[in-house]
Amino acid sequence: MERSRVLEPSPIGLIGGVLATISCFLAWDGYDDSFDVPLQFLWDKDATGGVKLGIPLVSVAAAVTLFSLSAVEPFVFLRRLGGVALLGATALFVVQLGRRIGWDNLSADNVDIAPYLAGAGGLLALFSPSGLWPFTRRRSRPPPQ
Repeated sequence: MERSRVLEPSPIGLIGGVLATISCFLAWDGYDDSFDVPLQFLWDKDATGGVKLGIPLVSVAAAVTLFSLSAVEPFVFLRRLGGVALLGATALFVVQLGRRIGWDNLSADNVDIAPYLAGAGGLLALFSPSGLWPFTRRRSRPPPQ
């Protein structure tokens, strides 16, 4: 009997989604959390107000976590696409932060942990293998007689 791949979680992808979700509630350099970062900040360093980054970011992180529960190909593709979106948002934030405070001042001391967690979560979601555990060996079946 063939095992169903519907509920074969990717633990590495799950960890990535959880890290990205946690990053939404931590400080993002001068902002209390991602719900304080104006979404326009990613394109205009002087932007204030408007829609916040936290809502789309936590939505993508939650979707990555949910899509990591299945090894079905469309879900794997969407999980990896979510990882790209998380990496893109993190990269845009760091670029704008560098433009705002100066590239010479952009170091580990000036960047809080949240962008690192979001970036790591995006990388894990993007590159995590499908299936239950990447290191387990599949049982070989005897050839049909």
